[in-house]
Amino acid sequence: MLVLITYLIYSLGLFFWSLSSIQYDSAAPAIRYGGALLLLGIFLWIISILDKKKMIRSGVTIMAVFINLGLSVAYRCTSEEALVLRISDLRNTYSGQTLLMIGAFLLIYCIVRFTRIYKTTLFNLAAGVSVLVVAFGARLGTKTGGSYLYFGNIMVFSWVLFSFPFIASYLLSRKEDAYVGRNVQNLSWNLFILLGYTFLLYLASILNKEFGLVFLIGATTCVIFYVHCRNTNTLAKIFYTGICAAGALTAAEFVPHIRDRVQLWFHPELADSAEMKRKAEAVLYLFRYYKKNMGWYGRGIGTLSRSRVPTLRSDHVLLTLMNDYSILLVAMVLLLSVLLIRYLLISPKGVEAFDRYLNLAIALTIGFAILLNVASVLGSFIQAGISFPWISASGGQCNLMFTALLAVKCGIATKGDDMT
Repeated sequence: MLVLITYLIYSLGLFFWSLSSIQYDSAAPAIRYGGALLLLGIFLWIISILDKKKMIRSGVTIMAVFINLGLSVAYRCTSEEALVLRISDLRNTYSGQTLLMIGAFLLIYCIVRFTRIYKTTLFNLAAGVSVLVVAFGARLGTKTGGSYLYFGNIMVFSWVLFSFPFIASYLLSRKEDAYVGRNVQNLSWNLFILLGYTFLLYLASILNKEFGLVFLIGATTCVIFYVHCRNTNTLAKIFYTGICAAGALTAAEFVPHIRDRVQLWFHPELADSAEMKRKAEAVLYLFRYYKKNMGWYGRGIGTLSRSRVPTLRSDHVLLTLMNDYSILLVAMVLLLSVLLIRYLLISPKGVEAFDRYLNLAIALTIGFAILLNVASVLGSFIQAGISFPWISASGGQCNLMFTALLAVKCGIATKGDDMT
């Protein structure tokens, strides 16, 4: 009850502060914001009644806190001053996306909690094939910001984000009774297939110039591969880690825009042209502009600025929070992110191997996505359209997939008696 009361005070305070800071000619943005906030509150209340497990409520509450910030950022950066009533247009506003996220969470949570569909061979085979089709198919599409991000209307990053944990968990949970070359000292065939599959995803990601996705897949697979193999297959683990590290170093050396960002991280004064400034966008925001305006307690009530710069409500949303909200708020976001990852890593006792691996893969996927976004904001060379979960107001498909992964985690949590 105390958590819900605290959340209520926080959400209403943020709501009225945002509305007092920016007024639009139409009441539509405020109505959308307030409506989404009400639905989110009802959703939290329903979860608190249906599920008595404190761990489930904790994860959903952190998600709701982040969505509140996303709603505020979307209100600040809105370009829509008319009410959106058609279902087909819901995804065009963050308020509409909030409704979709609530619906997706409830649907997937019930599927995982009450069925075994997500563990079947057919489901995971379909997921594996669809990921490759989407990843390689995007190369035939249109470039967006220098990368091939979409296969039709499906965003490659979001689809891989959701599907890859299932594929990896399915292969890792298979019985290891066959080995490459029929030698028990070699890799089992399921691990060999997993490494081969990740190699194909590396290739597709590099062709699409999605280098953030390469890091995400490599880091996630590397960790679960280590956990699965433990003290066996040491040479294979070293070899796989070397491939991941070599991929990162190769990107830093031979991909021009990444190499430029690395150089500008150490020497921001080198950004003396419009092209270099564009490549070092996050670095310059942090070093040259935002640090002059950031305040520990923000600018004060009613001083939220209005902006429609796309990257400042998506990839660089933490910079928006540091500048217009407060550095302390960003510190709270980072602390909650650590708590979220810690929560995701907790695995229920007495569940099947598939669920344990899936729980770990989800934690790693969301955790590394957060790390990539924070690294981008701090000017790291790894910066390629990674949204911050739920706060990035333009990360519609990614936010939906983050929600789906959290729903899977919560569904798994109901299958065990205790948490450990």
